[in-house]
Amino acid sequence: MDIRPMRLADLDAVQSVQHLCYPPRYLEPPESFGNKIRHAPDSCWVVETDGRVEAYLVCLPADERSLPGLHATDWRAPEQPSLLYLHDLA
Repeated sequence: MDIRPMRLADLDAVQSVQHLCYPPRYLEPPESFGNKIRHAPDSCWVVETDGRVEAYLVCLPADERSLPGLHATDWRAPEQPSLLYLHDLA
């Protein structure tokens, strides 16, 4: 088992895990995940076993005014984040 940073190339695998864990209304589109990976590459991770993504964790630097919305494709980290927001895990 390896824990490593999430990459854009992991989006299909991450969505497969997400589909196993959440009802349809909570499924984020690839554009939403991509946005978060691009703007917080140091705080999004996957658990990989034998080359297969089995779990993920998305934490985002934020403050009370910049919490990312579910399905948001335009989120940006604030310049002075005051917290690390646990956005999604499965």
